[in-house]
Amino acid sequence: MYFQFNDLHKFIFNIQKTYSIINLTLVECNFNDLHYLFKYFPMLKYLHVNRISSCDLNESAIQAIHLKQIIIDGLSENFANLKIFLKQIPNLKSLKLSSTDRADMIDALEWNCFIKTYLSHLKIFQFKFECTFSDVLLKKCQLFQHYWNTEYIQNNQSLIIYTIPYPSSTFQLTSNHIKHCTTTDTFVNVTNLTLYSEISMNNCPYYFPNITSLTLTCNRNNQSALMYDVIYLQKMMNLSNLEVLKIDDGIDIENSNKLFDIIKQTPKLSSISMDIKNLRLCSDNKKLCKYTTKMIETLHIFNGILSINRYEMFSNIKHLKCQIQNERDLAFLLKSLPKISTMDILYQCKNNFQVKRSQFIQILGQFNVVFDIDDELNSNFPLENEREFYDHNIYIFVYIDKK
Repeated sequence: MYFQFNDLHKFIFNIQKTYSIINLTLVECNFNDLHYLFKYFPMLKYLHVNRISSCDLNESAIQAIHLKQIIIDGLSENFANLKIFLKQIPNLKSLKLSSTDRADMIDALEWNCFIKTYLSHLKIFQFKFECTFSDVLLKKCQLFQHYWNTEYIQNNQSLIIYTIPYPSSTFQLTSNHIKHCTTTDTFVNVTNLTLYSEISMNNCPYYFPNITSLTLTCNRNNQSALMYDVIYLQKMMNLSNLEVLKIDDGIDIENSNKLFDIIKQTPKLSSISMDIKNLRLCSDNKKLCKYTTKMIETLHIFNGILSINRYEMFSNIKHLKCQIQNERDLAFLLKSLPKISTMDILYQCKNNFQVKRSQFIQILGQFNVVFDIDDELNSNFPLENEREFYDHNIYIFVYIDKK
């Protein structure tokens, strides 16, 4: 069962009885909310919380005696309150934690003592603690290796310590990171990688064997950064599992053959996201167009409008997110993309947005589609002539049933 806690709180408040739910995933809550939850879900065995926010903790005598596994993806609470909460779960066998900006979590001696005293049944302890770098914390990180199989990464700004294998499915590799260990299977769990262009590929100590989603980006202080050649990417990751490729607007493909060389090594690739500048460059490469026509099912275009005739390189897409120039573009896309299933469209209107909205509804009414149109005032988005501004954004979502 999956709940946002506000929904769950209403659910419990209105019914006021216990439930035999054993597996539960929450979007966001705090420890006081979980105290309340334990009262009404006494049989709970598995709990996964995306984010736990801090609160003025009210201690509770209720114990979750059946709870065996907890996963917390984003912990904002302090260590003291976490220990109070965990004392309520005496039979816990598996604990997985991730926290940011909580330096008090980096205390191997305290963790070891607490687990021995209060979590005697704990068999699996996985964690990722990230905080601002300091020499004191660096020394504390080194102590963890006496109790758990860990690595840590540092640069001048941050410090991350984690159990091996790295417990999260997502990883951001930024510049100047120093990795303190050379374990080859560290990142087997990582499937979603964000790679910054400032990374030096010379003797890079990172390898990601199971990446399915790759985002190429850069430090926003850089106006533009060149995309890596495929030979460097292959040294860092196994491209054969890649399904999603996102190229941020700060990355300059420079030569469409660079992207072609990458795509040739990615037989499972089905989704591409890139800005209009790079896409225009790629649409002139006939060899690349052959691959994209055959492989790409999901396309996201941002920062501009692609000429309608250039959609030929994505003629088999099923899901499209883009910006259009007028209502005729929308009609053309619906007619020319035979496999399209969903479309998420942005139209920026200078004036008379109600007239344009009506025109879009009229066009959509000519096709057998389900659609939704929304709009918002947008007085801060300039046209190419900087003295003019768009008045409204019109958002169009289209669903085409292919049954």
